Amino acid sequence: MFKKIIALILVIVILAHAAIFITLFRIEDLSTTIISCVCIILLEIILVYLSLLLFTERIRVSINKLNRYIENLDDIPQLHIEVYKEEFEEFKKLIVSLDTMIDRYNKNTKNLRYEKRKADLILSYLEQGIIILDDLGLVKEINDFCITSLQLNIKIDDKIENLFSNSTFQKMLSTSIAQKQSKNCEITVNSQNLYIKIKPLIKNTDKYGYIMSIRDITDIRKFDEIKYQFVNNVTHELKTPLTSIKGFIETLQLGAINDKNAATRFLEIMDIEATRLYNLIEDILLLSDIEQTEVIMPEEFDLTALVTETISLLESQASKKGIPIIIKLDQINFKGEPDHFKQILINLISNSIKYTEKGHIEVLLKEKQNDIFLIVKDTGVGIAYAHQNRIFERFYRIDKSRSRQSGGTGLGLSIVKHLVATYNGDIRVNSALGKGSAFIIRFNTKKY
Repeated sequence: MFKKIIALILVIVILAHAAIFITLFRIEDLSTTIISCVCIILLEIILVYLSLLLFTERIRVSINKLNRYIENLDDIPQLHIEVYKEEFEEFKKLIVSLDTMIDRYNKNTKNLRYEKRKADLILSYLEQGIIILDDLGLVKEINDFCITSLQLNIKIDDKIENLFSNSTFQKMLSTSIAQKQSKNCEITVNSQNLYIKIKPLIKNTDKYGYIMSIRDITDIRKFDEIKYQFVNNVTHELKTPLTSIKGFIETLQLGAINDKNAATRFLEIMDIEATRLYNLIEDILLLSDIEQTEVIMPEEFDLTALVTETISLLESQASKKGIPIIIKLDQINFKGEPDHFKQILINLISNSIKYTEKGHIEVLLKEKQNDIFLIVKDTGVGIAYAHQNRIFERFYRIDKSRSRQSGGTGLGLSIVKHLVATYNGDIRVNSALGKGSAFIIRFNTKKY
């Protein structure tokens, strides 16, 4: 189109000049000749002006249409421009460049949207709060975990220093921003232990803001406390018999070995302490094994027969104290590990024998609808109400001296509780001082 306009203008100019030359040759009157030439030149100018006006109007219309395309780059259906339309003929190279730019824009936009969705998805699955800050410490991004799980009172454009008033948090925040370094702290808020870390987002020498992560470590700290108490208890329990054994060995070395009666008595005590130490280690290993074991493929066994067999193993102990064991058993089959149920019965019945001086022990096994009940009752010393919620804790003893004299490790009932929990069961105790105790275990056949 541009070439056509130029060609038209050239034709007009040539024709106008040709007309002037013809006029000059034909007209003898000079004044008439001059007037004719001026008229022809004016006509030439007018024609050129009109041609240029038409050309510029054509360009203006095309540019306006291009502007409308460019303004709608985000409107995907209008992204493609047809280069070879007649109205855009003058701008073919520009259109090609624009079309290439639009294709790149489209691809980059799709990639950015994909990366944004991927980042949002990753942040939503993180089990910690993530907060993105700008250079001024204003909140720009928050993941769902902050709101739904940590229940933080925070929103976009809030100042991060208003999140917690804790002095440790404020000090960490100010130090990190001042030094442009990663910092962390641990604070307690509403009974929650929170581990907070802030890190500047820096690439080369440009700083883009900060990223802050917040983790709820309450359960970890509780576990650490339990582990600390367990180690302390184990150390104490191991130290007691070892100290006793070491003391008797030193006494024998100092000359008591020459006294036969004293040496025999000391050896008997050392044997008792060594046995207690061995039992303690066995119970610790058993408890550890129970906590790490899952019954993946339980086998069906005759629970009634197992109860009868286990009682027969303990009847000699009860007979020595003149305590009869009464059994009332329904015929029941159960799916599980037979050794687990044998261990439960041994621990409960052994405890009943130890703490019962007169009367009897009763073992019941019955089924009621979808529940199976295993009950061990005795007429022993009983358990005060204040102790009943703690007797299943590791190493918890009501009467420490009596427990040690009877060879107890303080882990028996804890082992029972863990074994019962393995089968989604529950255990409770009914007891009163001087009136005996009843340990009631319930297994729901639908849950397991």
